[in-house]
Formats: sequence, structure tokens, C-alpha cells
Amino acid sequence: MRKNYLFVIFVLCMVLSACRAPVSTNNSVKNNEDVNGVTSNGTGESKQNKTLNWTMLEGEWTLESGMVDGEEYTAEDAGYTTELSFEKNGEDITAHYWRELNGLRQEFDAQIELIDTPVYEGCGNDEWSVQFHILDVNLFEDEEFYATLIDENTLLFQHLYPFDGTQGVSYQYYTRK
Repeated sequence: MRKNYLFVIFVLCMVLSACRAPVSTNNSVKNNEDVNGVTSNGTGESKQNKTLNWTMLEGEWTLESGMVDGEEYTAEDAGYTTELSFEKNGEDITAHYWRELNGLRQEFDAQIELIDTPVYEGCGNDEWSVQFHILDVNLFEDEEFYATLIDENTLLFQHLYPFDGTQGVSYQYYTRK
């Protein structure tokens, strides 16, 4: 059991050391009043006081690189294709995610919730992230998905999943398509 904890600590250290530094942009996430986002207030309730210019996420994003278990890879190395897109439907922001590997395609649609915590400390955007609430709850039942913008054209996507009795984590960097 101790080896599992040491492995998790090692992976977290590798992930934190590989984080890209933020690039400053003219688009302020914190101060833009264009769209109200839903944010958690720590009690499990939601409130509408945090704002996000949702157009910063809008559009299609394509995989550039990623990291699993401390191992970095490029989109070509991964051997799979994946895309992520965001769209505003009325008051809701939704995402569509798909990946294809060896002819097997997995995909989901999700409602996006703005939260005031980073994907992980020191990730390049400590102001906010978004959590994906998958609309078909039977898909990816024990998995969680989060994203944040590192700069205006780089999105960091975090995937938490069960792995050998513990929680695995992968990070993917997407660029605007």
C-alpha cells in the first residue's frame, strides 16, 4: 500500500514540474462581466456570482500533447484522435468531447460548471477551472473531467479515472482549432 502512495506522490511531482507557465492575455477571466458562470460556494450549493467570458472557451480544440503517469506524449505518439468543443446554448455552456483509438470511438456531452479552484496548484491558471457534468450519467461513471485555459490558445484538460484501485490522472494540452 505504501508503494501506491509513493507512486502517486511521484506522479504528482512530475505533473507539477511539467506545468506550463501562464502567458498573459488581454482577456481577463476574473473581471469580465459578459457571462455569469455557476460556481460552488463550498456547501454543495451553486451561486451565480463568479463571471467568465465564455467565448474564451468557445469553439473547437484539438490535442497537441499530454501526460499520463509522468510520461509525456504528442498527439502523433498517442495513436488516437481527440477533440473538445464548447458551445453556449441559451444560459448553458456545454461541451462535446470525443476520442477515437483503434476504431473505437468514445464521446460525451457535458454541462460546464465554473469553479473557483485551479485544476491543480501552480498549473498556470490559479483563478478558475471548469468541471464537466456528463449528461449521460452511465458513461464514464467513475471518471471526472476538468479544464482551464493556460493562455488564450492553450487549454489544459484533466481526466481523473479509476486505475488499479487508486485514482489515475492524465493531462492533455489542446490548442484552438
